Amino acid sequence: GLEVVALPSVDEASGAPSQPCGDAACTVALAARHDASHVVDLQVIAADRDYELVLRARDGESGEATASVVGRCEICSLPDLQATVREKGVELAAALTYEPAPPHLRVVSSPPGARVVLDDATVGQAPLELEVEEGSHQLELHLDGYKSTRRVVEVRGELSTADFILVATPPPPRSLLEPAGAAAIAVGAAAAIVGAVFVGLDSTPYRARCDGADVDADGDCRFRYNTLAGGVTSLAVGGALLAAGVGMFVVGRRRNAARRGRAGVDVGAGQVALTWTGRF
Repeated sequence: GLEVVALPSVDEASGAPSQPCGDAACTVALAARHDASHVVDLQVIAADRDYELVLRARDGESGEATASVVGRCEICSLPDLQATVREKGVELAAALTYEPAPPHLRVVSSPPGARVVLDDATVGQAPLELEVEEGSHQLELHLDGYKSTRRVVEVRGELSTADFILVATPPPPRSLLEPAGAAAIAVGAAAAIVGAVFVGLDSTPYRARCDGADVDADGDCRFRYNTLAGGVTSLAVGGALLAAGVGMFVVGRRRNAARRGRAGVDVGAGQVALTWTGRF
């Protein structure tokens, strides 16, 4: 706390009544003479029995005013005036000894849970409040499934708040390999079936023209189906389409599954975290 040192009413050097200081040099000299951190002067303005008070504290090293309080006492007796001076003196002492709380920064994210990076150092998850130095700071917020955001914030006073509304990351486009593969499988299967039918039909009699002169002595029809080449070709094309379709379908299914689930790696101060999210 502060200790009050009363000044003598008579100047020790000159023997004259003590006078209030009128400039900074006088204040500094007076404070040094009495080993005081501050010099307090009292100004009283009287109007009949009404009084206005001004108590002003000046720094003992610079002589500059550092704090002041004002008061008023109406229809005042001398004891009332003295009580008012004491009351204002307590207020002045409180102003001189007041130490403001260190600056704090509150970080809030919507949705909550975002990883907070302050000046390139991970400090926790939003919402959070932490002590920081006054001035400019760089904030980054990261949350799986949302776009990372960065902002420079100014911290002034005891508490500053930074609110972030995160924007969801759009999902990657759905892979078309899965439906394309399914279509290729369907077409390939149909082509393979047609090819098998054509191969089986090759060299069989054409029944619509198997009578009379079109049948030889052994009863064999002169007109027969010649579908072997077409059947083999259709089987080959169908097999190729089936193989390609299965490959495209499997790859597309995996890509779309990865689209629904995302893996992420968070690297912080002295720690590495691997996360996986998905929908099954």
